[in-house]
Amino acid sequence: MYLEHFGLNRKPFSTTPDPRFLFLSSKHREGLAHLLFGTQADSSFVLLTGEIGTGKTTLCRTLLEKPPEDIHVALILNPLQTPYELLASICDEFGITYRSDTQSRKVLVDRINVFLLQKHSAGQRCILIIDEAQNLSIKTLEQIRLLTNLETGDHKLLKIMLIGQPELKLLLERPELKQLNQRITARYHLLPLSEKETASYLGHRIFKAGGKTDIFSTAVAKKIHKLANGVPRVINLIAERALLGAYALNRHKIDKKLVARAANEVLGKSGHRFKPTLANLLMAASFLLAVLAISLAGLNIYLQKEQSEPVTSKQPVTTENLVQDESEKPETILTVHKQANAAAVAEINADISDTQQADKTELADLNSLLNQQKNQPAAIDSLFTRWGIPPYSLTGNSACEKAAQVKLDCIYRKGSFAELTGYDRPAVLEITDQQNNRHQILLSAIQGENAEIIIDGEKQNVTVNELLYAWNGDFLLFWRLPPDGSKIVRPESSGESIAWLHKQLDSVLGNASEQAASRHFGKNLKQKLIEFQTMAGLNPDGVAGPQTLIKLATFRADADTPRLLPSKSHGAK
Repeated sequence: MYLEHFGLNRKPFSTTPDPRFLFLSSKHREGLAHLLFGTQADSSFVLLTGEIGTGKTTLCRTLLEKPPEDIHVALILNPLQTPYELLASICDEFGITYRSDTQSRKVLVDRINVFLLQKHSAGQRCILIIDEAQNLSIKTLEQIRLLTNLETGDHKLLKIMLIGQPELKLLLERPELKQLNQRITARYHLLPLSEKETASYLGHRIFKAGGKTDIFSTAVAKKIHKLANGVPRVINLIAERALLGAYALNRHKIDKKLVARAANEVLGKSGHRFKPTLANLLMAASFLLAVLAISLAGLNIYLQKEQSEPVTSKQPVTTENLVQDESEKPETILTVHKQANAAAVAEINADISDTQQADKTELADLNSLLNQQKNQPAAIDSLFTRWGIPPYSLTGNSACEKAAQVKLDCIYRKGSFAELTGYDRPAVLEITDQQNNRHQILLSAIQGENAEIIIDGEKQNVTVNELLYAWNGDFLLFWRLPPDGSKIVRPESSGESIAWLHKQLDSVLGNASEQAASRHFGKNLKQKLIEFQTMAGLNPDGVAGPQTLIKLATFRADADTPRLLPSKSHGAK
């Protein structure tokens, strides 16, 4: 309507985010830099906040307009989802197939993890972006935190960006979200435009639309800035309505009266603060009561849905639950838990969509290998061999007793594929064949979509998907203890393990090695630990538990430590 009147070829002040009109103020340049950092850093969790209409979504769209070929993006625009719905949405965005009627979070997480490992092996990066993240529930945010556990020994597999209004910062400060908040590696709050930037912004938008930049004078731009408080979306609303008013009056320039009238039409004000009357307050109270009633009804439905959703995901791996209770150690080699996992196995095997029948057929290859297996305890022998230890040289009734003789410790648990690959160590898996018979095999290595397994001492190659369909979640792996056999090095520790830990951390962090490392746990060691844990994407608690010690050996690329995933070199800081 007014385009021809002003010589424009497109609407200059549309409120729909359009990267073609991107105006990079100093604030927006810094915000975009934080998003770009999120696509490149090894262990990144980026938080971008800002008031409504400041340009957060526009920056996001700009980032996604021409993404590099090695980047895969999952963009979530509707955050009002349960944890299960979020995982399903991520699968949909990445193009990961899954059975639509599955209710298992574990199945979805495992599918996501396999996809991420494949892309990582191909040198590609995967990014999850969630807009309007202030609307995420506590449970869904916790699920997002668990996704940061998807990793190789040295890299996070999924880069996450949370974009939202200032309420998101307050939400993340809640005590129950402390762990998630600690994992954020970059934060930026996008502020409104300054008065000078508003004038430049108006001229920029008009120029991009093909018009003359003198339509809005400096004085008019100052008026618009004051009314809009520098918020780009509000500036657009006022400027758009002012152009319509000028067109209706056959004017080619905008004056202050037109701006005041436009602001009154779109914002309900003419430059003065809105003063509520008693009638206004009564109407507002009635409206709020109605909204509250609807919200409570919706909350009741949501809670019923949450309670009815089967929760199959396990606790995240932490320092505490990694330390195995002596009473839970198997008395015999890989003693199976008394509670059968047939239901879980059936669910995994049933969760194969029609488009994945090829994978189901491939399982027969693995099944035939299992049917020919002669000596299941050989899987434990193969694990010792993978660590360069002759199994016949050890005595004991269980794998863990034998491992202790060579300063190795056991981790024996039921977990997800993400947890297993996070440890990045060869592991004995318990899997179930098509006849529901249980077998023990050694998962020796993973390379992209393929897995190297050892059955009866012979190497075989199968697909990762084959293993996922047959694996019931039980695994056993070894990790090397410090020289004095400590499983945890904490502030009350002292002696050889302290000096050893100093040297290991100095090697990874690139610090000058101390000639006579202290044998007492001091502030210096705690600072080093926190720095390393932050770099490795762990909870920076300043305590060296099994998870931290395992990661430390991985980062050092110790020659005597076998890896499950392809090794990559680590540079010092």
